[in-house]
Amino acid sequence: MPLPPPLLLQRPTPIASERTSTRRALAVLATLAIVFGAPEARAQKAPPKKPAAPPKVEEPSPNDIAQELKLKGDAAFDAREFDEAAKAYEEAYEASKDPALLYNQGRAYQSMTRFPEALERIERFQAEASPALRARVPRLDELLAQLRAKVAVLDVRASVPSARVVVDTRVVGDVAGTGTFRVNAGRARVEITSDGYLPFTKDVDLAAGATTVVEAKLVSRKEGGILVVKSNTSGAAVAIDGKPSGQTPAELVLLAGPHSVTLSREGFRSVTASSVVDAGQTKELYVPLDKSAPIFEKWWFWTAAGAVVVVAGIVVVALVTEKGTPSGSIPPGQTSAPLISF
Repeated sequence: MPLPPPLLLQRPTPIASERTSTRRALAVLATLAIVFGAPEARAQKAPPKKPAAPPKVEEPSPNDIAQELKLKGDAAFDAREFDEAAKAYEEAYEASKDPALLYNQGRAYQSMTRFPEALERIERFQAEASPALRARVPRLDELLAQLRAKVAVLDVRASVPSARVVVDTRVVGDVAGTGTFRVNAGRARVEITSDGYLPFTKDVDLAAGATTVVEAKLVSRKEGGILVVKSNTSGAAVAIDGKPSGQTPAELVLLAGPHSVTLSREGFRSVTASSVVDAGQTKELYVPLDKSAPIFEKWWFWTAAGAVVVVAGIVVVALVTEKGTPSGSIPPGQTSAPLISF
């Protein structure tokens, strides 16, 4: 009996499977190493470089700042923008303390007719500048004399502890009862104000080189009001309750209550009116003035003139009579003597 054919067995694969598993395991480990990295590798990794510092910008020196501001002031001065020029020169001086900038600032104030500020800056220039710098202004003394001839001193004495002083709409400063200020010489309106009080105003003549005293008695808004007196003619003298109180138009602070107002001016008939002032209020009073009659239209003028004519006639007749009538061929009664002989 023939033998059966041998069984053809497949090649076993366990070894191949083990190899495949090994490769897969190694691949997984490699992947984990790449993803997470080895601790030693992370420890040895070089730190990132710091960004480079920006280049250091050098700050301009005070002299550089002053020079730039001076050029700005010079340009404004040439453009006749004197206020801007004065501000630029002031800032330049604060940066450098160069006395030359005081002189420039003074000339800017002079161009704005702000003579007190101009005088103050030029005086400081004279005090702080070196002899060499002062020599660059050969007529410095003459300039100072010109400015002093345009400056007056205002001495304010207010009845309240704190007040503000205004001269011709310009604030010149504050006073704690009293204070002195340099101001432009000439006619000016001085106004003194304080919270809770009516403003005090007065027109004054500020003489150059002299001190003018203004005593301001401020009235509480609870106790007084303002009376504005106007007329058809300006410059008329105003008297309140018989006391001289300025000229028309006048703005007067009065205690609340009735007041008499008298206006007078040469060539006009004087007029007296009355007005009641209310506390804390402003009231306007218009008082017209009529021109007075010319002297030759007045009855007493012609009465007096007639008397003078009569007296003069008597004198003339008497003088002529005393000379006697000349004798001659002319009939009596027709002879007259020339009046120019006496």
